[in-house]
Amino acid sequence: MKNLFSKLLVACSLLWGTQAEAQLSAPNAFIYGDYVEVGVSVTGAFGGCTPPSGYHPNVAGSLGFVSDPDKDGWGVAAPGSANYMGDYFVPGSPYEGWDLQYNGNTYRYRNCPSSGSCPGSACANVSATLTGTDYSTIWQGTNGNLQITQKTVVKKDKVYFVIFVDIENVGSSTVNNIYYFRGLDPDNDQPWPGGGFPTDNRVVFQPNAVSKNCLVTANGRGYPTQAYLGLGTKDCRAKCCIFNPWPFSAQPSDVYNQSGTASTSSGFYYNVGTATINQDIAIGMVFNLGTLAPGQKTSLAYTYILKQADLDSALGETAPKFESAGSPYSPYSTFRVCPGKTVNLRIINGGQYKWVWTTPSFPNYMTATGTSTLIAPGGTIPTVTGSVTYPYGAVYGDSLVVTVWGPKTYTATGISNCDTQYLVFYVDTISFSVPPSVVSPVRYCEGATASALAATAATGATLNWYTAPTGGTPTGSAPTPSTAYTGSSGTDFDTVNYYVSQTNAAGCETPRARIQVIVTKKPTAPVVKDTIYCIWDTVAQVSATGSNLKWYDAATAGTRYALPPTPNNTSAGTQSFWATQTINGCESDRSQLNVEISQAIAAFVKTKDSLCGPELLSLTNNSTTSSPGSYTSLWEFGDMATSTDSNATHSYADARGTYTVRLTVTNANGCQDSAKQVVEVFPVPVMSVTADSVKICQGEAINFSGSVTPGYRSLFWDFGDGDPAYSTLNVRHSFTKGGVFNVQLKGDYPACPAAVASITIESVSIPNVNLGDDIDFCPGSTPLVLKNLSSASVDKYEWNTGDTTATLTVSTPGFYSLRAQNWRCASSDSITINKACFLEVPNAFSPGSGSDYTAYFLPRNLLAKSAITFHMQIFDRWGQLIFETDKLDGKGWDGNYKGQAMPMGVYVYMIRISFENGTSESYNGNVTLMR
Repeated sequence: MKNLFSKLLVACSLLWGTQAEAQLSAPNAFIYGDYVEVGVSVTGAFGGCTPPSGYHPNVAGSLGFVSDPDKDGWGVAAPGSANYMGDYFVPGSPYEGWDLQYNGNTYRYRNCPSSGSCPGSACANVSATLTGTDYSTIWQGTNGNLQITQKTVVKKDKVYFVIFVDIENVGSSTVNNIYYFRGLDPDNDQPWPGGGFPTDNRVVFQPNAVSKNCLVTANGRGYPTQAYLGLGTKDCRAKCCIFNPWPFSAQPSDVYNQSGTASTSSGFYYNVGTATINQDIAIGMVFNLGTLAPGQKTSLAYTYILKQADLDSALGETAPKFESAGSPYSPYSTFRVCPGKTVNLRIINGGQYKWVWTTPSFPNYMTATGTSTLIAPGGTIPTVTGSVTYPYGAVYGDSLVVTVWGPKTYTATGISNCDTQYLVFYVDTISFSVPPSVVSPVRYCEGATASALAATAATGATLNWYTAPTGGTPTGSAPTPSTAYTGSSGTDFDTVNYYVSQTNAAGCETPRARIQVIVTKKPTAPVVKDTIYCIWDTVAQVSATGSNLKWYDAATAGTRYALPPTPNNTSAGTQSFWATQTINGCESDRSQLNVEISQAIAAFVKTKDSLCGPELLSLTNNSTTSSPGSYTSLWEFGDMATSTDSNATHSYADARGTYTVRLTVTNANGCQDSAKQVVEVFPVPVMSVTADSVKICQGEAINFSGSVTPGYRSLFWDFGDGDPAYSTLNVRHSFTKGGVFNVQLKGDYPACPAAVASITIESVSIPNVNLGDDIDFCPGSTPLVLKNLSSASVDKYEWNTGDTTATLTVSTPGFYSLRAQNWRCASSDSITINKACFLEVPNAFSPGSGSDYTAYFLPRNLLAKSAITFHMQIFDRWGQLIFETDKLDGKGWDGNYKGQAMPMGVYVYMIRISFENGTSESYNGNVTLMR
């Protein structure tokens, strides 16, 4: 059409906003199959705004309906073509909608609120669903007394979609002259961009006495084979047309009657033939629905065919069909059910007809349902052309209920203002009478774990389980019988019966098969007696009192022994065995037989392996017994002494020797065991030490001698000074450190504590004398103080000057020495003081303050050495050279630079000077200028 895409897109965006990515994007709905996508707007017309992701909108971003007729994955056919082959609103906008006329008033429903409205009290898309292979959305609305429901269905694998419309009078007054119109202005993939808008349009069918089809088509001129569009129905109330202009403004009744503004002279075309209208023009169809009394409803169906090869199947979707339990059936289908089953049959897509159900004979087991009416034999049924008598009775309405006992043919005759339909349906019975296969009886012993009962059903059949041969409510799960024994039969056997039938896919159920469950009483457990053996005793097979005994290694499950087992006598503990007896084929509960292998284990711990003289030996009894109760003890110490205490102590006096201690224990079952250990007894050691001197000077040696009891394992001298020790009885040791030392001789003896003898030795420290390095001295300076720089303690000082004080003050160069002495231990050191004088650099000066020494900055030579060269530089704090001189006897720096007085502050000097003796010195530092 001749409009701007941007205007439509902006208008829809402003009204509806951005849609969520879902099939139902309120207020619009979007549905799709494999090859068709449809957008249903809030008005129920096609042409929603922006669809969710995954759809194929046109170049304007909108979706009316598109198809993939070549089934090639929505491929683009050629350069310059539309985005997708089969877009029916490219390059124009989706002008599409429907009109409703009644009581002389017309209401327009258009594809977008910007170009149409939704008359009435309410209208909305209410669902988007998938059922089987059908994708559908339902639009509902009201207009006056009329309630309108439009269901749009896209078949998953088809290239068409169908619209089913129900219109019901929900008011209290009759609605007259109802017309329903549907139309669109297609562009059918015209060349894009820059292409025109015309399509090839043709009326293919109009309903007549032979064919009730109504079909109008539009082919795209750029790509006609890919862009086929048909709008059609099999409803004889319809009339197809081609018209111009759009938006459609004529009254639907004028279009149907070809009158008023809808006459051919005004741009409407109705003639059927091969001639096509090649214009930018619209196509549509109008339904004459007649009158609806209060509570009455009419239906119609039409289809949009998007591939010419699907024409017949698409039109067939608009024709009436049978339905039972939600499943559709085409006419002349056979419906097989179980004998005696009641079935509901209903006509769908046939709301425009009045239906009469008949069968060749009566009674025919037909029953009216819903709004249908049962007509007695010989009654009359009203039709639009009068009344007809049915001698065998009939059902008047769109549905009925039949009870099937044999093959029957049912004919539904539909009469409308323009057509009579005959739908034939066959109903027959299904033979299914053999019960499922079972195994009976099923036997259990009392208390056994039962399995669910089993039966074999025919292929496709399901099982029904009962507790009675007739009646009752079945369960679909097989019951698990109880194995409890009640004794109600007065015998050792209880019997319970179960029943099972099978039902095929059609719901036919067979007679019931019986399964007999027999529960046998469980016998009592056998009688057993527990036994006790000592470890390693000879043992016998276990035994019990009972019939058909069986022996097991566990209270439940476990492994059965082939023969009565023989207990293991090689390890202590209780071994359990379980016995059963079997009577009437049922095994009893298990009796537990315990066999104890008893063992006493003697063990003890002694405090020491060796004793020192009369030291007390403590013995701790760690014996155990595998049997309950205590045990008795007997101690034998190896020196003829014994004890029966549980824990014992013993002394061997000072008797040197080796003794064996034995412990024998006996448990409550008389089982014995013994353990033994060896103890060695040693005499108490004695030792002493002597020295040839107890006071020496540091570094001198002393001779030591020891006296000890024989039998030691090692000797150890500790001189207390950290020096290495020795392991002989006689040793000579030098003390390299001063101090008082405790010298010890230690002896290591088995069992006994270490023996120790000691003596105190004093090592007098030799004083350390350090007068420091030789130094230079300038006479006339502050006198020097000489002293021992070592912090060692000194008893006596002697200087070479004859002084005996700790310090010596000197004012002249020369050689000086000091001798320091402690007890008889002494040492000395000396120092030489050389005469030397150097420069003296002032740290501040004030120009013009007096003498040259303070008014100028210049170092003084103290004349200890004769200076032969001199060089001095002065820098300010930014590193600029402001004064330089080579004259030591000059006045120096006067605080000026280039005749200008320098400010007060700190300046940097650098001085280099050499002397006659060949030495040179450098001085760097700061001087403060003051004014």
